[in-house]
Amino acid sequence: MIVKWLLYFYTLILNKIHIRKQAAMEGKDLVYDVVVIGGGAAGLKATGDLLKGGLKKVLLLESRDRVGGRIFSKQLECGSWIEYGANWQSRKHQDNLEELIQEFKFEKSETFRTGKSVVWEPTGEKKLVSFDNSGMSWMGLADAALFFLTLYRKCSGLNFDSPIKGNEKYDSMTAEEFINSTMWTDNAKKNVRYVLEGGLCRNLKEVSVLSLVYFLKTIPTTDD
Repeated sequence: MIVKWLLYFYTLILNKIHIRKQAAMEGKDLVYDVVVIGGGAAGLKATGDLLKGGLKKVLLLESRDRVGGRIFSKQLECGSWIEYGANWQSRKHQDNLEELIQEFKFEKSETFRTGKSVVWEPTGEKKLVSFDNSGMSWMGLADAALFFLTLYRKCSGLNFDSPIKGNEKYDSMTAEEFINSTMWTDNAKKNVRYVLEGGLCRNLKEVSVLSLVYFLKTIPTTDD
């Protein structure tokens, strides 16, 4: 529900933005105070802050037919809502999100952690999985732990000013290839894919190792 109302709020903001799509398509010269690239959470927040700051001519560009980025709420035929991404708030390190929640007086609900969850396998198979039982053996747990330790070590050595320099190998390797080359237990690989694809909302065959490390580097809890 928090995510849905955030999107509603940001849609109201977008209604105030001077977007002249037809003029742009006709090739006319347009002048804006600021052009914001991307209608995800960061782009929407930046646009809102610019408008609050008094700017009148702000253009937000989004390649999709919706705004929100990884925040994607969809209503099912039965009337219920399902969150396709970014539907949790961490108890720590998400102060900006907490400020928005307090500003608009949104209500938060605890994550449902009792019973089992339905997991859709890439093959289309559905099965029930407990939150506290990944199904991994001790060897699988060690395998996953070593994998994330390797990623976090790469995070600590990543230079934001020049991320590609010295990392060309990982810029050309997909995250899926990296998993297959560094992990040895099938169940651990599967669980790592669940975690990473859930966070990135992308197939790991479409994400480079460098992009994955860069993403993890931007998460405040990486250094904790």
